[in-house]
Amino acid sequence: MSLVDRAKNILLSPKAEWEVIDGESSNMSSLIVSYALPLIVLGALAGAIGSSVFGVTLIFIGTVKIPLLQSMITAAVGIAVAVLMLYILSFVVNFLAPNFGGEKNDNQAAKLVVYASTAGWVAQIFGIIPAVGGIMSFVGAIYGIYLYYLGLPALMKNPQDKTIVYMIVVAIVAIVINMVFTGMIVGAIVSAFGFGAMAAGSLGM
Repeated sequence: MSLVDRAKNILLSPKAEWEVIDGESSNMSSLIVSYALPLIVLGALAGAIGSSVFGVTLIFIGTVKIPLLQSMITAAVGIAVAVLMLYILSFVVNFLAPNFGGEKNDNQAAKLVVYASTAGWVAQIFGIIPAVGGIMSFVGAIYGIYLYYLGLPALMKNPQDKTIVYMIVVAIVAIVINMVFTGMIVGAIVSAFGFGAMAAGSLGM
């Protein structure tokens, strides 16, 4: 199945698509190369272009247009972090499965985490227009939770009545991890500005 068809199906008819995905044989490496990475890169590039062309709005400062080089550096860091998070969340989902009556399975956990992230990645593409991107990212995050809700019992085989608690625990872990990595991205932005200033100074010399 093509990337476009899979993304369309998981977004528009997730319950039926999880049943299809359940019967497929995939591992994390193949999922990242064939599905996750193209969407992650597309969203990161859209955000980089948007912040450079339209600018980002900062509290007490206003709208600031970020130099394209700095945006691309930040996007590259974001891509690496996104891929790393897939591995970490997959491990967490798989590790916790028995605690919620589910079955441990590396490949099932990988499929769940990757395909449940679709809404968030598609939403990031709208980041090419930052004002719209912020709203769509929120919508994508909410819909991603719904995809997890449907996907956990379908792939990890946990009882339906334990899905919400299972999902909440995974979400808490994801938030903590995201906070840690957000700090890394902020550090990358600072580094990008420093690099940009250094480059500008070199050109001036």
